[in-house]
Amino acid sequence: MTRQTIHAKGSEVISRIPKTQPFFLDEDIPLILDDIRAVLKSGRLILGPYTQQFEKDFQEYCGVKYAVAVSSCTSALEIVLRYFDVAGKEVILPTNTFIATANAVTYSAGKPVLTDIDPDTLCMCPDDMLRKMTPNTCGVIVVHIAGLIDPAIQRIRQVCRERGIFMIEDASHAHGATLSGEKAGNLGNAGCFSMYPTKVMTTSTGGMITTNDEGLAEYAVSLRHHGVG
Repeated sequence: MTRQTIHAKGSEVISRIPKTQPFFLDEDIPLILDDIRAVLKSGRLILGPYTQQFEKDFQEYCGVKYAVAVSSCTSALEIVLRYFDVAGKEVILPTNTFIATANAVTYSAGKPVLTDIDPDTLCMCPDDMLRKMTPNTCGVIVVHIAGLIDPAIQRIRQVCRERGIFMIEDASHAHGATLSGEKAGNLGNAGCFSMYPTKVMTTSTGGMITTNDEGLAEYAVSLRHHGVG
């Protein structure tokens, strides 16, 4: 982190330390620039061999069958929600999350239903989740805040399985996080990751869908770029 100095009105000087700032090792920067140069020279700026390799590496790292790169985590969430056809139905999610989680439900014509959070974990309160469930509930989005996989995820997953509804992981903060040997992105029907500059892993922007559902993977590829593979 670097300290930034800003000038306020008059002679008062305020020092501000940013909460998040991308960091790259000095020895990594030339390697990154070499890859950027290769992409620029190739004439293909998106969905080329670098994206394909990234998907393969991410899929293997998370231990899932499929990984599909998209433009953002919001896009990832919306694609998954559209696959599960949430239009006119309720999707439960915790209050402690970025607005994009709820927005993705709204963009997919679903109704976001907010639950309280557990004061010990700052993640979804499973008891309140159960109270908020109705016959119109079609799924749950679990949010791994600050890289902490929701400690109640096994209970939440079991409830979803018993009710025949989906469970999506909003894993924007959770690249590489594990719980009992299981990696984030491989705990539900799908994982949605962010590659935004403030996240654990960044590609400047972008997102990733992880899943073991072949149908979802094919659907995501068909939607992410207007049907272009």
